[in-house]
Amino acid sequence: MTKPVDPYTRMYWRLIDDEKFVEIYPDDHHFALYVRLLMAADMSWPASASLPFATRKASLQKLCDVGLVDVLASGRYRIRGLDAERRKRQQKASNAAASRWEDDEQPARSANGTDEHPPSNANGMPSRAEPSQAEKEPSQAGPGESAFDAYYRLTIKPPSQAVIAWLNRLCDANPEATVVKVMVSEWQASSNPADFLGRVQTRLAAIARHQTQASERAAKDRGDREREEARKRAESQTPEQRERIAAFKAEAVASIGKSMP
Repeated sequence: MTKPVDPYTRMYWRLIDDEKFVEIYPDDHHFALYVRLLMAADMSWPASASLPFATRKASLQKLCDVGLVDVLASGRYRIRGLDAERRKRQQKASNAAASRWEDDEQPARSANGTDEHPPSNANGMPSRAEPSQAEKEPSQAGPGESAFDAYYRLTIKPPSQAVIAWLNRLCDANPEATVVKVMVSEWQASSNPADFLGRVQTRLAAIARHQTQASERAAKDRGDREREEARKRAESQTPEQRERIAAFKAEAVASIGKSMP
């Protein structure tokens, strides 16, 4: 079973010399907001993240001006450079897993031609001779387990280059923890490797559609609530308040008209 991993956000010490941080690092408000946004974006990756409630506008604008944050529509944002950083870490994990699989496929031999290691080898990867406990109990995936290790653990077969490319695409489009969870669920439903990844991809697409629909419903409900609140405020206004508001609007329109050439 994969050793539990404590999720983290990486921040390099050299940022204090980065020209983008010249005005960010010395300012507590700017730097605190950057760290907060980075953590939230790291947790949401590969999807964009939602801007926290009551974000300090001046600090957010400064982060955008220096090229650290891109604000998107509907109150969402991305941290510049995070995609490249996460894909680099993902590739390192893939390479490390591939190295372990190769070691497991080619066990060391003693002088008399026998394996020097027992079926469960030194690097912790399960052997073909004896299924691991994790294989017998596929639901017990370790926290932080990569999709590549999950595929090996479930199928007891090193993924081919085509499978690695497929898993990379799934993890680029979905949180890797979700990919692993769906892989385990689909393998429990059917351990047929022929259509395994196809079923995983279909299930992930259904989850994504459900999340999109839920987000759209939430946005519509929020808009309906705001319109209803505005209607109630308008109904509760006295005639004098309505007159003052109308006069203020007329004055504002007149002022804008005068300022135009």
